[in-house]
Amino acid sequence: MKSKRIEQTIYGVCLAILVFLMCTIGLRFFVRQVLVKHMGVSNSFTDLVFFDAQDLGAAADGASIDWEKLYPFSQELLAKGILQDEEPKKGKLDKIREPIQAGEEKIETYSSDLLIGYNALTDMAKRYENLIRWNYVSYSEYNGIVKQDDGYLTSLVAKKDVTEAAQSLTEFAKYCGEQGSAFCYIQAPYKISKYEDKDISGRTDFANQNADDLLEQLREAGVDTYDIRETIHDEGLSHHPLFYRTDHHWRGETGLWASKHILELLKEQYGYDIDASVLEPERFTSVDYPAWFLGSQGKKVRLEQTDPDDFSLLYPTYPTELHYTIPNLGIDAVGDFSVTYDMAQVEELDYYGKNPYGAYIYGDRPMETIENELLEDNGRLLVVHESFGNCVVPFLALGIKNVDSLDLRHFTGSVQEYIKQTEPDVVLVLYNPSVIPESIDWTTHGALFDFR
Repeated sequence: MKSKRIEQTIYGVCLAILVFLMCTIGLRFFVRQVLVKHMGVSNSFTDLVFFDAQDLGAAADGASIDWEKLYPFSQELLAKGILQDEEPKKGKLDKIREPIQAGEEKIETYSSDLLIGYNALTDMAKRYENLIRWNYVSYSEYNGIVKQDDGYLTSLVAKKDVTEAAQSLTEFAKYCGEQGSAFCYIQAPYKISKYEDKDISGRTDFANQNADDLLEQLREAGVDTYDIRETIHDEGLSHHPLFYRTDHHWRGETGLWASKHILELLKEQYGYDIDASVLEPERFTSVDYPAWFLGSQGKKVRLEQTDPDDFSLLYPTYPTELHYTIPNLGIDAVGDFSVTYDMAQVEELDYYGKNPYGAYIYGDRPMETIENELLEDNGRLLVVHESFGNCVVPFLALGIKNVDSLDLRHFTGSVQEYIKQTEPDVVLVLYNPSVIPESIDWTTHGALFDFR
């Protein structure tokens, strides 16, 4: 009887703990999604609920903006060709599997982001794995983290049929041409090199093969492309050091290097009057933050299994004056190049609470504009990008009078209407291979390859 009471007590305590944790997750979900994100509330109550989260204010994303109202979709556009506002045809199994997978991902995300003490609990789990020497990661596990021989972390990408993505880009390039804007698709590199990582590339990882297929289809359709991977190879650069060891992004220094090549492309191929020498590396100084950055991949394996990256922010050594706006954050400022940096991401060492790479143009934002006040009008550029473009856009603005940028994961208005209103000379799409989809969700206006 005594042992049974002990078992019941232990069961009751465990159940109470689980109920408490679930209630706190529910409360935090409500506070973040409703009070902070939708209502913009940030006060002592929200701070108390998220006492262990230092970046809650960023979740509000400033003022709420109805992008679709500002840049509306026409009915003709919604019904045009492959750009139909309806779900792609799916088999019965897919219709069952996809909502289950989406639900699992949301539960996992909410449980990790909103669970009190998640970081401490995860660190304890990693210490236990180290103790029992459980460091195995399957190379067949897509979206898992793989440690390469030189210590660089990466993840693997499955083989995809990129036809729909190529068709969408081709339609978009055609539209840009009809509006008088030149178009070029720029292929950023993936962390795995098709030249140096032949033991992985094309065997267990297919990011580069997907990119090759996409570029081939675009070129066959007559779409301008520029492959940064080939420039890396042609210049004999070692691939892995171009990236952060614990993150999937390329380094800020690599972004500067790529930006100079893009400026040269714009000058030579699209007639911009540009002095590309403004992006020579010797014309920049850096502020260094040693062992300051634990990237997205490092956060998954934790500090128990990897070491943080050094991080740097680059500053021009010559005078600069930029008019910089981020509408959804309410930012409208004029200042030197540093105005494009979110210093809150580097002002204190916090491996799990801060994202130093997010210092570049304040992370992933729907729309940003930069006007170089010290340049004569030499054109307007639109860059459609994901996070790889964050450390490219501000450097491009040092050579071009007006640079606008859109991240279609967050910009839910019509990119075509935006082009019609702003009339850019050139439109660039800058994506890394991991974001190339097999199919495009046309229902949410939040897909990277939905260029309506």
